[in-house]
Amino acid sequence: MSIAVALDGPAGAGKSSIAKRAAKALDFIYVDTGALYRTIGLAATRRGVEPAASPEVDALLGQIAVDLTFNEKGEQVVLLDGEDVSGLIRTPEASMAASKISAIPSVRAYLLDLQRDMAKTHNVIMDGRDIGTVVLPDAQVKIFLTAAPEARAGRRYKELIEKGMDVRFEDVLQDVFMAQNKLLYTFGKTILFPAYKLLYRFKVKNKGAVPPEGGVILASNHMSFADPVLLGLSEKRRLYFMAKQELFRNKFAGAVIRALGAFPVERGAGDGRAIKNGEDILREGNVMTIFIEGTRTKTGELLRPRSGCALLAQQMQLPVVPCCITKKNFFHKFSKTIIHFGDVLTPEQLGLTPDGGRRELKNATGMIMDEIKKMREEDERELKNS
Repeated sequence: MSIAVALDGPAGAGKSSIAKRAAKALDFIYVDTGALYRTIGLAATRRGVEPAASPEVDALLGQIAVDLTFNEKGEQVVLLDGEDVSGLIRTPEASMAASKISAIPSVRAYLLDLQRDMAKTHNVIMDGRDIGTVVLPDAQVKIFLTAAPEARAGRRYKELIEKGMDVRFEDVLQDVFMAQNKLLYTFGKTILFPAYKLLYRFKVKNKGAVPPEGGVILASNHMSFADPVLLGLSEKRRLYFMAKQELFRNKFAGAVIRALGAFPVERGAGDGRAIKNGEDILREGNVMTIFIEGTRTKTGELLRPRSGCALLAQQMQLPVVPCCITKKNFFHKFSKTIIHFGDVLTPEQLGLTPDGGRRELKNATGMIMDEIKKMREEDERELKNS
């Protein structure tokens, strides 16, 4: 019977270094799963396929053959259509492609059987993405390895410099913090979902309305402090929020809020940095959530909308998804709640042009709010009869 050791953890924690040394000491085979993703990334680059484009990558998977073998020294050899590409996949281009490729579910499914077959026939130490939870859930030994952000950034920085890339340590450290926050966000959703489902008995309508890829503005009304969490639990994609500066004064609370996708904005002032952060988030293909009324309602009624959402959609030429949060009893903290996503509104549908003026913004803001009002009327009837 073969023995499998699953080694998981964030990038830069030293997983590969420790796995290689342990494999050598135990006379096990070290399986570098990252090499498999790099190989598919290399195949995409060679064929001119955009690594982040799911349909094109799905088609590519049916045209290539990826395999693992080992030489006389017991070293892993990666084959792409029968060609040894072990050295070719260590370029910065292959690394960047692999990062995008690995996020596509069909790619991970494609490589799953290959990784599991290796563990069935050899004593292996395997490190990489989802190794202990998805790839080898029954591994005899599971290790989650981590390190301080500065240490992880230091390893990553050294690796990039050795590859000839022009990078700054500060930028690498920032990337590590962002990745850590992403992990905390996913973990937080897993922990909070059952509690919020029990407390708010929330129902999600028109789930899947938010496009699966690309920059999107989510425009919602604002009922309570629980809204960001309820929205985050209702949508598969990670949501980003603007939050008032005061919430970040406490270091612990600020760290938690940042992990949940929030960043500070100074209300009542022209906070250019916050606006730029929002634009950067959208430019990177994420979902930016804006409470269109600008503040929480104190009565449960919808408030007069502000034009910030439409302005961002106009400047970035990105779609808007209206969303309505409705509670059965506004004055009851844990009242039954409906989260209702509306259909996508494109800049063209909203009448927004890059050089448009205030009239465009006013009309677009009205259109977004009208959709929220329609959902509110529908959901109030449903809650009344429930």
